[in-house]
Amino acid sequence: MRFEELIEKLKAGETDGLRLAYEQFYRSVYQAAFFILRDPGLAEDVTHDVFLKLGERIGQLRDPAKLESWLCQMAVNSARDLLRRRGRNVLCAEIRDEGVAIAEGSPEAATVKQEQWSIVRQCISRLPPDYRSVIYLRFYLDQSIEQISATLDIPSGSVKSRLSRAKQRIRHWLERDGQEKRLQDEEDIDEPTAIAKIVKSGKEIT
Repeated sequence: MRFEELIEKLKAGETDGLRLAYEQFYRSVYQAAFFILRDPGLAEDVTHDVFLKLGERIGQLRDPAKLESWLCQMAVNSARDLLRRRGRNVLCAEIRDEGVAIAEGSPEAATVKQEQWSIVRQCISRLPPDYRSVIYLRFYLDQSIEQISATLDIPSGSVKSRLSRAKQRIRHWLERDGQEKRLQDEEDIDEPTAIAKIVKSGKEIT
């Protein structure tokens, strides 16, 4: 089903439209919420809240092709609101492997790939929620500084500052733990590992 058709069903309040949206985008929305909250139960609550509010908010979506990204933005904002209401950071003692894609091929290759993911995820999980928010929007949803500013309702300068500080912290942790050179030498990398390489390279924030 095309996004346009799905959106029309949602605008019409059809139960079938909500079911289809839930089936198609649940995983992405959950991952967005978990990225910020680092708590499976709270991420589940935020995910259900996003879909419960989808019918009344669908009219705000301007580009049907960006439905998935828009839902993930809703999840990020809902997660941040939840953290504010709770008045503290919500962190897990362990990093959950939800949504991590294991590399195909030999068991050895899969193990190396998993370790790469683990290194980056551990660094990101240690960031404050506001820093995780800009990292997710910038590197996972590929939003521009201006888009992140609009999504989070903060000045562009604050977005750049948070990204810069997040990169500095990750770079410090990688250097301290001796992982910097290891990630730099990897040729076959996944998206989160690419974040670590961006941090290492000092790529300009534009």
